[in-house]
Order: sequence, then C-alpha cells, then structure tokens
Amino acid sequence: MQKIGDVLQEIAKINMQRDSEIKSNRPAFELTDDVCNNNEIHPLKKNVKMMLLDGKKICPLCEKHKQDLILQKTIEKNIEQSKLNRSKNLLSDLSILSDETLRNASFESFIADDPAAEIYINKQKMIKVYKAYRKNEIFNTWLFGRPGAGKSHLSMALMNNLSIKGEGKVSCLFVKVDKLMSTIRDTFKNDYAGSESEASIIQRLIDTDYLVLDDLGAESGSMNRNSQASDFIHRVLYAVADGRQHKSTVITTNLVSSELKVIYDDKLLSRLLATNLTIEFTKTQDARIKTKKL
Repeated sequence: MQKIGDVLQEIAKINMQRDSEIKSNRPAFELTDDVCNNNEIHPLKKNVKMMLLDGKKICPLCEKHKQDLILQKTIEKNIEQSKLNRSKNLLSDLSILSDETLRNASFESFIADDPAAEIYINKQKMIKVYKAYRKNEIFNTWLFGRPGAGKSHLSMALMNNLSIKGEGKVSCLFVKVDKLMSTIRDTFKNDYAGSESEASIIQRLIDTDYLVLDDLGAESGSMNRNSQASDFIHRVLYAVADGRQHKSTVITTNLVSSELKVIYDDKLLSRLLATNLTIEFTKTQDARIKTKKL
C-alpha cells in the first residue's frame, strides 16, 4: 500500500504536468513598455499597456474590439440567413393554392418562344413588372383573360423571384381567392380548432409586401349567390384592398371588366383598379387542355 506522502507527490506531479500543458497551449505573450491611446476604441482608457503576442505588438482592448466586430458580423449574417429562410417559407407555407404544381413556377419554366405570340409578349411584360417592383414602384397588376393561358404561372413566378432576390427582406403571398374564402369560412365553424381567425388571415394579406389574388371571380361562382355570401366576400376583399392601398397587388381573373362590375361594387373595384397595369390574354389557348390522338 502506498504511503499518503507518496500519493500526494503523485498528485502534485499530475497537477504540475497539467499546468505545464495548459501553459504550453496558451499563446506566448508578455507586456511591453509601449502603450495604446486609441481614442476611437477606448477613449476613457489611457496608456493601455500593449502586449507582445507571438512576436506582434497588440493592444488588448483594440484586439477585443476587433474580435467583437467579427462576432457581430457573424451574428448579423446568421440573422439575414434566418430572414431569408423565413421569407421563402412564408411563400411556401402560408400561400393558399389549389394547384401544387405552381409552387416552383418560374419565368424560365414558362415556355414562350415565338416573339410575335401574345404569350411571349405577356411574359416579357411580367418580367418588366418584376423589375419595376424590385425598384420599389407601387402599382397593381391585373391579368385578364382565358383560363389556362398562364396567368397564375406568371404571377407565382413573379412572387418566387421577388422572394428569392429580396434575400429575406421581402415577403410574398399567393392566394387563390375561392380557397381563401373557404379557409376563412372554416374558422366560423363551431368545431374549428385552429388558431387563425378572419381578422388574422386578412391582416396577414395586408402585411405581406407583395400579394397575388388569383382567379378573382371564381369565389362568387362557387358560393351561394345570396346576400350573406356577397356581403362576406365584399367584406374580406375590401378589407384587404383598403389595407394594401400603398402596396403592390397582383390580381388574375377570367372575367372581363364589365363582368367584374356586375359582381363587385364600385367601392371595391376602385380600390383594386387604382394605379394599375393591365395585361390581357385574349388569344392564348388553354395550355392545360391536351388533345389525345388515337
């Protein structure tokens, strides 16, 4: 059995070895006779003794400030990346769609090769809309015309580009109007267990930087044409339009102007049509209809 004295000596050796290893891993530094008086970084600390660290003279306060800046930039970069991820997720997770194939719509995937064709011209117009929105120009964009002409695709392509190029600083939503109305009406049910309400959904549409109201008019055909449904539709759409008077909104519809005036009151249309650009699809065929040859 070892004596207590021998045990204590062994412990002392281990401690000395550990301390020696710690010291050997530390950067070699020593105080110098030089001092630092950097009035920008430490105006209240005068004559700070400089250290010699690995053969280089440094001021400990200036060095700490430098390391703090590096850490701050790293944190800011992580925050910006987080904002970008949230922006992408907002468009992906909170948009109300009926056609899931639209999620990845892009200008590149919108095939329009003939420069003389209406579909090609309208694609170029939407690219110009994108560039104008990127310059923070504010106006509503209306896409009128036939079903299946590509209005929804181009609108979602616009949102995807704004969301990605905005690098987390721009929020976008794409909302199918009839699905929007159904989603809000679900919150009225007695067994509704979600956290959303009519007010919270409308506020989300108001707050987003860029909004697509897709297939305006379809919601009136899909609901009972009674005064209650009409009042409800007008209430929701007017609240959104009124709240977005100083923001850009994209509206797609299969209806013409005269048909819109029959369905919606002048007050609502005045809000939606204020400062607008119109793109019409009158000649483009329905790209969703495929004729099978036997």
